[in-house]
Amino acid sequence: MNLRISDRFWRGYSTKGYQYKGVVAELAEQGIIPYLSIYSTRHTFATWAIASGASPEKVAYWLGDNVQTVLSYYCHPDVTKSECPDF
Repeated sequence: MNLRISDRFWRGYSTKGYQYKGVVAELAEQGIIPYLSIYSTRHTFATWAIASGASPEKVAYWLGDNVQTVLSYYCHPDVTKSECPDF
């Protein structure tokens, strides 16, 4: 699944005069969850997966990305010292 498709079910979209609400946007609007962008959620997942011991190769595969991008953007040296927020 590509990012364009994910974004449509995440935030919603309009077509032929009808508005389809996205799943995450709808839940946030109802106050059930806080709204996080798809990028923020992807970044958090990748960063915490690496901090938990997943290999950059495996994370790259899960994200549909390449290893160099994972190493450049998701490997933060101090991530294991911080706390994961509770929602």
